[in-house]
Amino acid sequence: MQQSLNIARVEKHFTRYIADIPYLYFNKHGDGLIGIAFHIANKTEFAKLNLRNKHTKQLAGRDEKTAEFIRSSRLPKGYAVNFYEPFGELYLPHSESLKLLSNRVSVLITELQDSYKKPAFKQLPLAVQLSLLDMTYELKQQSLADTYPDFHTAIKQQDWLLASEHCHREHVSKARNNKIKSLLKNAEAPNKSWLYSLKNWLLQLR
Repeated sequence: MQQSLNIARVEKHFTRYIADIPYLYFNKHGDGLIGIAFHIANKTEFAKLNLRNKHTKQLAGRDEKTAEFIRSSRLPKGYAVNFYEPFGELYLPHSESLKLLSNRVSVLITELQDSYKKPAFKQLPLAVQLSLLDMTYELKQQSLADTYPDFHTAIKQQDWLLASEHCHREHVSKARNNKIKSLLKNAEAPNKSWLYSLKNWLLQLR
């Protein structure tokens, strides 16, 4: 049976577990990020954002945004997020972050529907659909299969318990990791065979 995620629920999930950082910052890999962990690859992408000047509150122009990206990209990478705040003159309003989040979620759902045909993405339990969205949210060009192969295989096998053992990520918060693990462990089982029940019991003992 097909099931569709409640988009409002999905957005609430991400805003709960990912901080909305209104200024540009850089992780240890040198990736530029802003808002709800939106990757900014270059000055062209940054210039497309509806940024405002933090002093005048006015919309920033293209040249202003380009200059800010170039200036910020010269800063050290991988420092604490708040290190970057004093160097920025522009910010992304929360309302704009929510719009970008909605777009990001829509794109990811389409990509996951293309990737998961057997079983079809919309035939997966809602908890598993949300877990897949979370696991793919911060990936750039990498595929889920390449980045988390054991997790991907478990999902393909519809083994949610096994997937829960391979969903941990170093770069996300403990609370977020625990949430995804819990969603998968409590997802509706595709079958109730004795082997599946035994595996469930053994995993619960860990």
